[in-house]
Order: sequence, then structure tokens, then C-alpha cells
Amino acid sequence: MVRLAAFLAAGLIGIGATTLPVDASTTAEEPSEGSLAAAALAAFSLDFDPVGTIGSLGVEWTYTGDWSDSPFGYDVYMRWDSSGRWFTWETDTSSRNYGRPTGYHAGPLFDPAAAIVRIEFYPHDADGCSGDDPEQDCYWEVYDPFDENHGGIAIQVERTADGLPTDLGPVHLATPGDAWGGFPVVGSVIADGPISNGRVSIDAFQIPCSWHETCAPVPTNAQGTSFGAFGTLTTTGDSWSTAIGWPGRYTIFVTDNSTGRRIQGFDDLAPGSVPDIDLGAPCFGLDRCVVMAGASEVTPPVGAFHPTAPTRVLDTRIGLGIPNGAVRAGDGSAATTNPEIRLDQRRNHDLVVTGVGGVPASGVSAVLLNLTAVEPTANGYLTVGPRPAGRGNVFDDQSDYGAWPSASNLNLSRGVTAPNMVLARVGAGGAIRFHLSEGSTHLIADVAGWFGYGTNADGVGFSGVTPARLLDSRLAGGAFSSGEVRRVAVAGVAGVPADARSVVLNVTAADPVGSGYVTVFPAGSAAPNASNLNLRRGVTRPNLVVVEVGAAGAIDLLAAGTSTHLLVDVLGYFGSGGMTTAVDPVRVFDTRTGRGTAAGAMRHGETRTIRIGGVESVPAGATGAHVNITVVSPSAAGYLSVWPTGAAQPTVSNLNWRAGEVVPNMAIVGLGPDGTLQVFLSTGNDTTGSGHVLVDVLGWIG
Repeated sequence: MVRLAAFLAAGLIGIGATTLPVDASTTAEEPSEGSLAAAALAAFSLDFDPVGTIGSLGVEWTYTGDWSDSPFGYDVYMRWDSSGRWFTWETDTSSRNYGRPTGYHAGPLFDPAAAIVRIEFYPHDADGCSGDDPEQDCYWEVYDPFDENHGGIAIQVERTADGLPTDLGPVHLATPGDAWGGFPVVGSVIADGPISNGRVSIDAFQIPCSWHETCAPVPTNAQGTSFGAFGTLTTTGDSWSTAIGWPGRYTIFVTDNSTGRRIQGFDDLAPGSVPDIDLGAPCFGLDRCVVMAGASEVTPPVGAFHPTAPTRVLDTRIGLGIPNGAVRAGDGSAATTNPEIRLDQRRNHDLVVTGVGGVPASGVSAVLLNLTAVEPTANGYLTVGPRPAGRGNVFDDQSDYGAWPSASNLNLSRGVTAPNMVLARVGAGGAIRFHLSEGSTHLIADVAGWFGYGTNADGVGFSGVTPARLLDSRLAGGAFSSGEVRRVAVAGVAGVPADARSVVLNVTAADPVGSGYVTVFPAGSAAPNASNLNLRRGVTRPNLVVVEVGAAGAIDLLAAGTSTHLLVDVLGYFGSGGMTTAVDPVRVFDTRTGRGTAAGAMRHGETRTIRIGGVESVPAGATGAHVNITVVSPSAAGYLSVWPTGAAQPTVSNLNWRAGEVVPNMAIVGLGPDGTLQVFLSTGNDTTGSGHVLVDVLGWIG
């Protein structure tokens, strides 16, 4: 153990002697008897165990507590050798190693008037090197976190009414399996395309949790001094590391040297739980962050679709996904200064969708969910968007809240359970965020698949077909009885190829006798704990369904709880085809305001054109789109159809409603050559009827 002491005498602070032998052959000078005698006036000391390596020590301080006023770099910088001796050094351009030790440290270690002092220890690669000879290459080798068996550590001390602490006690470099659980911190770097060496720069610093949160504590010695692991590096290929660290919370600075985007974020690191640096994610894969330089948002990546078995990932009724009950009004932000209330609000509106339900932990650009609002307490609407990166102070837990998306995914009626398919771009920490306008509602979400980056292995693209009806139980077979399962062939029919992986369907329940639900799943597999439609007596309601093709190129439909007629229309398939880019939801068509069309409700029998390509962030060459279509307050019951411009109007529908309702439904549909869609509205036998129509873009295909 090496004793490092700072002596306050006649305004000078020096370094004390080592308890290990001193090699008299070194060119450095021994400390004087006088400086050792000054130990009684020690203002700062600590015991440091170099664990047989060599490395560097840097000290930086600030007078105000604001690090922005502190000069860049260290105020004092030293090195140590394998025997624990501390040297200052100087730049010497005549030396082949551009520097050499000049003696034991004899100048100030820190200014005693400082408000905060930060001390950082970090080892160098010392394999086969004693660290005694500056002419050896290894003396100057850059710290390589991928090869080192020790980690850097940092100590921060702050002035109290009694001044700065005097004795910090023993501190240690992080080593594997030490008393605080030291482990190699190694993760991957994810990007859309090859990753060159040095693409990413990372600085990671272990910090304590706030009092109202829970994480592994930072190491603390018997003197009460806390110290944390840290590391600084550039990436090697698609890997990042900070060498050896301790479990706990870290603030991490990440710079994409290709784009100049730099963020500061938080995440909890532990053995087996090191986040990937995901260059396509809003916070580069970290749980929460603020943007320090570059664009406020990353460019949404283009991704292939990966179908999954229907799997429930959210049910607020039982605490699955969101632990604190029904989702409340708002977006999770809170004006109160109480951090416990703010944390509770955040947890009530953010859902992690990566690493669950067959969705991988990283490399995910978006998820496809069937989202159901259960018994909402008020009329209103729900919008789903990515949890964004923040701006400002990363320690401000309100920094990542802002304006809501200008779109909606579900329109809610008090007490009415209603589903809708949602394409949700994944945000910081692999999370999506719910924005609820009024009241509260329980939410259920079943994942149907996810979108990755580029042409990920095993991923597929979308191709639209001319919409066609595959099943109408009113014309053949009669109504489904409760508990009945029927099989429908979907591959090799209606333009869907035999090798399609998944099909995109519009499933409509017509005139159900009572309450219940409908589940659609791959033929030959067990019915999952998931649903696609929720049934109400006498209410005809559709929902978009994306389902894997099962045995014999078919799917199965289960009606549960009641008898109902079912209609199945095919809109397209995932196999060969275009890749999807998910975007933040944005409104492109609104007959109430005249956005993208003439202001005024659509009349019975009217067709209008909806431009998607070249609008907002959708490129002009897009071949398809994920859209949410909503009818608002129609004067009579009716239906609506959408189809690509230039194709024949189909004999199927996308939306069905009763007079006065607000009903949404998602569609995945190809675009005409000019990037537009056609929308047709009918109010049936009431030829004087009308209704307003809204269209929100959730993603594009190309």
C-alpha cells in the first residue's frame, strides 16, 4: 500500500514517501527529510494500492462547484510505477518517447481554497514492464481497456464548513472479483452499416444514485470516502469497454465521431447487463440522456421486419410492464419538486419494449403492438411515441419532456374497451411513451414483431396487394360460436406468395352477440395469451392484424366469450419487399382544419387524395406507409376504404363506425407512383351523411 499525502506548509502542498522500497538507481530525486517531517500538517492523504501496475493520476479542482469554469484537463498530473513511486513528468520532443520523469511530485496537489477536488487514477498497459524506464515503450503505452485487468477510479471531495477532508483512507483500482464485485465492462456497438475503429468515444464515470432511486452503491471505505470506477476510450470495431468496473450507476458521455453527435446519459452497469451503444437510438442505447452537440435526434434507421409470436408485454391491471396502475393523464412530466412523485409519473407513462416478448435488447428501431385501452374513465385520446433524448441538464429528470406528437393512436370513449395496432418507434432506454389527454385508462399491449436496422438477418420487407376478402362468415360458415377456432389459408392466395412470413390483415367483428375477444395466430400453434379485437354487443369493429403464417400457409382465428361474425381482408404481406422507417407520429391529413386537403367533412360517396410521399419526413420515393386513420363524429353509420392511387377501388373496408363515434384503425398500405393514397367514405343508406377524416403517418416503406 502506498501512502499519498498532501502537506500544507508555507503555502506548499507536496507528496509524501512510499512505504515500498525506493530504487536508488532511478533518475528521480528522493523526497527531503523536511517534507516528510511536515506530516503533522497534512491537509490531504490517502492509501493507494497500485496492484502491481503502472499508471497516471490527475487532479482537477473548481472554486465554484461548476465544472464548466474549470480548465480542460488536469491541474496536476503524475504517473506511478509498479513499486508505487509517484513522478511528475515533462514533455521532451527530443526523446523518442516525448517525455520523461523529472522527480517526485513537489508542487501543489490541489488548491486548499477549492470547493471541489476530483482525483482520477487510471492504469496503463504494463504487461512485461516494470514502469521504471521511460525508454521502454510500455511505459508510455495508451491505456487499453480491452486488455487491462484493472479499471480506473475517481474520487470527488467537496468542501464542508470544516474545509476539505483531511484523510481519505485506502482506495483501490477495480479488479475482477474484488470486494465490491469488480467485473469486465464490455459491450457492443450497434449501427446501420460497418463500424470503423475509433468511430465512438466514451467516458464513463460511476456515480451514486439519488436518494429516491435504487442502484448498487459506490464503494466506500472505512474513512467514509466513496470512489467510483471510470474509463475513457475509443471503440475497437463494434466493441466498447471501460476495462474493470464495479456494479452501479454510471454517467456516460458518448460521441459519434462520424456525425459529431455527443450525449451525456445514465445507465446501470452490472455483470451480464452492459448496454450496447446503439448509434440508431435516441440516447445511443442508454436509459436517459441529454444532447450536448449535434442534432437533437438521430436519423430513424431503415429496418426489416421480424415477426414474433403474439406476446403480452403490457397489462397495467396486473402490473406487467407498468407497475403502478392505470395510465394517468399527461405524458409523465410533473411540475412538482418532489422527486418521488416525478419518478412515479415517469414509470406510469414509459414502457420498455426491448428485451421482452421476443424483441432483442438492442438493434431495434420500432415495434409493432396491438394496444388496447381498457375501461377508460373519460373521453379523450392516446398517443404513443418514442421516449426522446433530453436537452439541458442530464440530472434534471424533466429534461426529456416536451411537445406531444401531433397525432393520436387511440380515441377513447368513457368505459369502452377499444384496441388498435400501433407502429411505435423505440426511444431512449428501449422505451416508448404514452401521452393520455384525459382521465386514466388501463392499457394492454401484445407485441406482433419488431423492426431492426437495414436488412438484418432473418428480417423481411413489406409488399402490398390489391385488398381482397378471404373470409366472410355471413356468407359461408355462419357466425363463430364462443371458443370456436377456424382456419383461413393466407399464403398462395390473393397475391400473397407461398413463402410469405407474415400477412397484414384487416379483421372485422360484425354484430357480436355479447362481450368477448378475438385472437388471430399462426395455424397449428397454441392460442396465445393475447387478443386482436375486443367485442361489444351489436358493435361492428375492425382492427389491423399482422400475424405469422402458420402450418399449411394458414392462420387460425379464435372467438372467445361470445358469438360473432368475422370478416378477414388481406392488405399485404411481409416477405420480399420494402424496408420500414418508423418516424415520430405526425398528422398529414385533417378535414377539420384543411391540413393536406380541403377543409370540410367528407360526404357520402366522396373520394379524396392523401399525399404521403414528400410530406414531413417521408421521402418522395416512398412505396408504402404505416398510417393511422380516424373518422371523427360521422353523422351516420358507415365505412371507409383506402388504397394506392392508380389501383382499382377495393371491395373491402378499413374502418366501420356508428353515428357520432370517433374510431381509429391502422393500415399498412402501398402508395401510388406519385406517393399518394385514395380514401373513400360511405354512410350506407344515408346519402346525406358525412364524417371528418384524420390520417397520421407512423412510418414509411421504401
